[in-house]
This record gives sequence, structure tokens and C-alpha cells, in this order.
Amino acid sequence: VLGALYAGWLYLDRDTPTSGGRRSEWLRNWSVWKHFRDYFPLNLIKTVDLDPGSNYIFGFHPHGVLVAGGFGNFCTEASGFSSLFPGLTPYLLMLPFWFRVPFFRDYIMWEHPEYMSLSVSTGEHPEYVSLCVYRGTS
Repeated sequence: VLGALYAGWLYLDRDTPTSGGRRSEWLRNWSVWKHFRDYFPLNLIKTVDLDPGSNYIFGFHPHGVLVAGGFGNFCTEASGFSSLFPGLTPYLLMLPFWFRVPFFRDYIMWEHPEYMSLSVSTGEHPEYVSLCVYRGTS
């Protein structure tokens, strides 16, 4: 019975990952994230002031399988993202696979990651690679 109810929920909620998730400031500010930050350890270093009226892409490496650095820095306030970059709203882009894992998808959508797909092209010059990230597409 629970499986059927959850399957119904997955069907009704299928568009949530592509429409912004369920951001929760309360969950982003849990004190457990400070322990998460200290355990791995995570650091977010600001090198320049950014205009909150513009859009930016932050990259992080190495990301690993669990993406602990990206999650801790951009999905939580453990590293103080909002105080370092006031006016900016971070979104962690994830591969569509993670939104198909039962229960885990519901958990990660509270932290507000976004569904993404990638397009890679070498064009006429195979020595150069063009990479495009499309937010909210399938």
C-alpha cells in the first residue's frame, strides 16, 4: 500500500525537479551542517565581490561521487554562502538520475538542487570542446 501511495506521489510530483524544487531556508540553516562542514572539511573562499544583479556559474573540483563540497557550500549555510555573497541564490545542478532515486529525490529537493542536462560538441575543431548546461530540461 505504501509503495502504491509513493508511486502516486512520484507521478503527481514529477515536474518539481524541473521547476525549482522545494527550497527550505529552515533546512539550509540546520546546525548539523556545521558538523558536516567540519567533518569533510569544507571551505568557501571569496576572492571578489559579485554583483547580485548578475548570474554566475560557480565550479568546484574535485567533486567526487557524493558532491560533499558542492552540497555543503551551495545547498546549506554551513560555509556562510549568503553572508559571503549577499543577494545571490545558489542552485546546485544535478544529473537527472538522482531525481529518480526514491526518497532520496524528496530529500535533495528540500535543499533546492536543479535538474540539468548537458550537451557536448566538438564542432569543426575536435581539439576544442563546447559544453552547455541546460537548467530545467530533460
